[in-house]
Parts: sequence; C-alpha cells; structure tokens
Amino acid sequence: MISAYEGEEIIEKIVIRQGEKHFERKYIPRTVFHDPKDKPAFILGNAPSRSNIDISKLKEHGFTYGCNALYRDFTPDFLVTVDVAIAGEIVESGYAKDHVVYGGYKSILTHGKDITLIPKHPAFSTGNTATHIASFDGHKEVYLVGFNPDPKQKTVDNVYNGTNCYKPAGTDIMHELWVKQLQKIFEAYPDVTYYLVDMEHIPLFSYFKNAQNITVENFRKSFDI
Repeated sequence: MISAYEGEEIIEKIVIRQGEKHFERKYIPRTVFHDPKDKPAFILGNAPSRSNIDISKLKEHGFTYGCNALYRDFTPDFLVTVDVAIAGEIVESGYAKDHVVYGGYKSILTHGKDITLIPKHPAFSTGNTATHIASFDGHKEVYLVGFNPDPKQKTVDNVYNGTNCYKPAGTDIMHELWVKQLQKIFEAYPDVTYYLVDMEHIPLFSYFKNAQNITVENFRKSFDI
C-alpha cells in the first residue's frame, strides 16, 4: 500500500532582513510512488561483508535499496545518498537520469531535479536513511546487508575506501551513532521486522522484538541464492 505522503517543504534560502533571519521555502512534491507488493526490502550497505552475498539475485525476491557508490557496480531499485559530493558524482555520471536517486535537500538545491527528496528525512547516515525509506515505503520485512555498525570498531570499513568521495581506510568514525540511529528506526516502525545479516556479534539490538539476527548462510538459504 502506498502512503498518503504527497511531499514537503524545504528551506531554499536564508535571508537576513533588518538583522533577522527569514527562511524562504520551496515545496517539493512527491514523485516516486512505490508499492511494496508485500515483498521484502534489501538494504545494501557497502561494508566488506556484502561481498559474501550475490546481491544480483536479490531483485528476484524483493526490492533493493542501495547506498552511495554502489551504483558503480550494481543497479538497485532505489539508490540513496545523504552526501552532496557523492550525489554530484552520481548526477554527473548520468545515472540519475534513468534511475531513482534519493538525496537530501542540499543535494536537491545543488544538483537539481535529478535527485528525489528523501521523505521525512531523518538526517541519518546513508544506510540508515535507506532503511528509513524502505520502512516508510511500507515494507514489512527489511533485510540489512553489508552493515557493520560495531561500536567496538573505530575506523571506516567500506569497499570503496580511498576512492572518489570516500575517506581512506583507517579513518575514525562514530559507529555508536549508527547503532543509535538504527534503534530509532526500530522504535519508529514496530510493525516492521528487521533482519540483521551477519551482525550476530552486535548484542545492542537483541532487546528489540522486531530486530532479528540472521547468519549469511541462513540468509542465502532463505532466498536460495
């Protein structure tokens, strides 16, 4: 079922008049109307653990939501980015002309109509924002693939480390924030079941009734991939 969301206003410009801030707003109508059709959503993060799964077969079983530079190697049903720089790379490549690319209001203002506004933008990291969008779209089963939000890990762990728009391997990062963002999503959508693929080592999600760990092996068996 498609939600009743029709669009929202964004701040287009901040103008100072007589020493006071005035916000000029712009209404962005909804342009993507996605019906989940009772199929699961697969959120494809870019942690190295993603390489253990043949993601090309997932489209046969549901809808794929990819993150950032994934478009370089794979075409998901929906691509999500919260970074203006990578949004620029995506637009310049021509990818956004023919595919849905979600971005924040800054990307909309910078790169124009080729970027689709993230609905009810939670201001989360890209993978968590993609999880939010899939939940908002009405998917009742959401699988997180290629996520490694381990609070014990203090550096970037990404298959695109060191490439355009990406920090080099070993860069410090706040994994605790990723975990807190996911917890907020789990709380906001209690009727959605989240399957955390290859995240058994992270106990912080265990007290959420709608979040379940699943091994890579069992994930493969579930979808015969």
